[in-house]
Amino acid sequence: RDPASKTVEMNQELFQFTPQTLAIRAGDSVKFLNGDSTTHNVQALGSLATFNENMCQGGDFTYRFERSGGIDQPVQIGCVFHGGMQAWILIFDHPYFLVTDSKGKFSFKDVPAGRYRLDVYHPAGVLRDSQLIEIGSGGRLKLDVELSPDHKKLAG
Repeated sequence: RDPASKTVEMNQELFQFTPQTLAIRAGDSVKFLNGDSTTHNVQALGSLATFNENMCQGGDFTYRFERSGGIDQPVQIGCVFHGGMQAWILIFDHPYFLVTDSKGKFSFKDVPAGRYRLDVYHPAGVLRDSQLIEIGSGGRLKLDVELSPDHKKLAG
């Protein structure tokens, strides 16, 4: 295991995954917990992760995500027993990613000056936005990002 890799937790409680969205680096692990008093399942099917594990109350299951897919390949997580339970894990090959706070705010720290592409993704309706930004030598940039159904990624 890479010493820089880490393990983050995703709980199943009140019949939902908490947090509902995680962002991690390739090589990191997610420890899925069952905090409810019923049996749950954690399942992912896809090119970045395939697993299907049942967990009794208090159980856990850890999976290491080896490959990145960024916002183009989010890993959808579900529970086969409770179809309304779903979550997403986005896996990156660089350190410049985050999940916004509950108000949709975010702040990156220690980003070197330069030109970057800021990609934004929201799993509800697969809303996305991408814009080029430039960070000056002062290292501070404030911007607003708005997503609407017009930003939905079309299949095909």
